[in-house]
Amino acid sequence: MSEKHPIEWPEELESAFADASITPEVDDSFNDILMSRLTAQKLKNTLWYWSPALVAAAATILGLLTLLQMQKPETTKSFTPGQSEARLESQSQPELPRFQEQPKIR
Repeated sequence: MSEKHPIEWPEELESAFADASITPEVDDSFNDILMSRLTAQKLKNTLWYWSPALVAAAATILGLLTLLQMQKPETTKSFTPGQSEARLESQSQPELPRFQEQPKIR
């Protein structure tokens, strides 16, 4: 006996629909292909959804690092003419080595 639907179909129409239904022939690798496509689609949708947030986070981090760098005092002293000269402990002239003349060999 057929199930009754809220809409009363004629028996001939119900039997025609039941006879018209076919069972598809499915390849053994169908499930693997379908699952890999679904996984790839989910990954693509996830990346598409989160990519603006990731770009904004990267820009924010870059901006914060720039601000921190600007706030940090300089640790290296820049060139100033007075400090770049060598300072001697004494003001006397340096002693130069004296060479003795060697006899020339002929």
